[in-house]
Amino acid sequence: MSTITFNVDYVLVDCGKDGCSQSFAMSRRFYDETKRTGHTWYCPSGHPRAWRGKSTEQKLREAEAQATHLTDQLQASAHEAERLRQALLRDRHRFSNGVCPCCNRSFENVARHIRGQHPDYDISRVEGAAAMTFECSCGRSFESLRGLRTHQGHQRDNRWHEPNRAGWAAHRTVVSA
Repeated sequence: MSTITFNVDYVLVDCGKDGCSQSFAMSRRFYDETKRTGHTWYCPSGHPRAWRGKSTEQKLREAEAQATHLTDQLQASAHEAERLRQALLRDRHRFSNGVCPCCNRSFENVARHIRGQHPDYDISRVEGAAAMTFECSCGRSFESLRGLRTHQGHQRDNRWHEPNRAGWAAHRTVVSA
């Protein structure tokens, strides 16, 4: 005669149907499977039952998808903000040097040219650039973009632009609107 021994974990479950007060045991494996898949199961009295709501795995997948979506949005917003910052800085620098940011021609009075030739351009973005100061994120200010770039070149190492590096935002150009 041979003997086989099984170790099975059971979970105590109540039917939950109105009028049925049956308590019974369900194997842990079956319990986990029905909870995960949402399939219908039956109490000993024959009442069909199913787990309501989303399973833990579904909630986890949705949370991971949401986190990925938010991370992607954050990265896209950061890239767009950096692109806009660079464009604004470029336009201000060109304006201060007498170059029209719209048609790339040089003028002694660029503001008058823009008001006359490009009335739809928002000159408030770049106006006053001749008297503007250029600021570094470390707090120092410079009268020229060249002074700022020289400062940044002396302060940064070769890998300053890598976002995963500690201190990657140090010595960046600050543009105030």
